[in-house]
This record gives sequence, structure tokens and C-alpha cells, in this order.
Amino acid sequence: MTIQNTETTSSAGATALPAGYTLHEGYPPLPEYLDLRKLSGLTPVSPEQGAAVPRGSWYGVYITTAEAGAEEQEGGSSTAQPQPSSNGVQTGESPASSSSTNTNTTSSKPGRKAVAMGRIIGDGGWYFVIADMAVLPGHQRRGLGDAIVKRLVDRVYSHGAKGQAYVSLTADPPGRKLYARNEFVESMPRGMGMHRLLQVPGGGDDGGEREGQQEREA
Repeated sequence: MTIQNTETTSSAGATALPAGYTLHEGYPPLPEYLDLRKLSGLTPVSPEQGAAVPRGSWYGVYITTAEAGAEEQEGGSSTAQPQPSSNGVQTGESPASSSSTNTNTTSSKPGRKAVAMGRIIGDGGWYFVIADMAVLPGHQRRGLGDAIVKRLVDRVYSHGAKGQAYVSLTADPPGRKLYARNEFVESMPRGMGMHRLLQVPGGGDDGGEREGQQEREA
């Protein structure tokens, strides 16, 4: 699925996160990233593959919530207080963090756990691919996926090069309604997505056919 737009305004229609959830710029810590992929139904990847995410991504966000049994004390820590993004979503990052394209952030607030994530791989000019859209089963159907998609698209509006941007993703059936709500359309019949799985020497399983963005929010 793809979205093409020549406008320079930010994406419309912010999604407010439920109480207890905070959106962060960056990427989950490696163990949480690996768990998010596996538990949400995406193809598991090796630690070596997961470690490449921050340096190989253009932009990413993830959502945390208090871990079971953790004290829910949001104040008094070194983590910045939530700030509204340009599309209205509450974020746990300070305003300064939004100036960097690849924030390279890979840490969660103590006592909190990453439960959803998404990122963009791209050249920063006109070509962007949304990947790693994942929400843990126990946190699905709460608008987390929608908040992430809107934040990612908003980033393209605010930091991509002027002109038409091409934003694409792979959408499995569970996520198609979510992406359609955010103005993504099927590329067929004009174009058909294709992929090839390679077993890299020394790598892990060749994974497989479930690499599509299995967002269970639809």
C-alpha cells in the first residue's frame, strides 16, 4: 500500500493515547524490540539483525506503559515531561529531540515497557518505507497503531524534502483498515509489491511469509 501527497501541511486527525501510555521518539531497547516482533506475529529476527535498527532507520517511535506491579509515578525522573507533537499525540520526549531525523534512542523509562512500535526506512528525500508496525496482543484495539502511523506520516510532512513523497508499506489483512483510515491505498493494478527472502551466510532462519505489517488494530 502507498500514500502519495504533495501538500506540505502536517497530517490531520491526531489520535489521543489512552491514559497510562506515552509515545517516545526512537526505538525500543533491543530485548523489547525482539519481543515486540515475536509476540505481535511478525517474523522473529536475531539480536544481530535487531541491533542494526537504530542506525539503519530514518525515524522511529514506540509506545510504553507501566509494567505490571511497577509504581506509576510519572514525575520526578530524568525523563522529559510529555509534550504534544505537531499532530497532538502525547510524547515523552523533550521538544529538542524532534530536531533529529534519526534519534538513535533505544531506552525505555525505568518501570515502563514498550508495547507498540513503528519506524521509517528511507532516504529522507522522497522515498519512505514504514516497517516494524507492531502492537502487543494485550494492548491492541486501543488506538496505539493509529497514533504511530499518524506520527510517522507527520514526520515525513515535517522533515522530508519539498515535493511529492512516496510512502509505502506491506499490509496484511488485519492492518488494512488501519492503513486505509490513514489514506493508504492499494498499489494494484498499477504496481504489485514483490519480495525476495535471502538466507544470509551465518544468519538465522530465513523467516518467511509473515513479514507483512501485522497491525491488529483494524
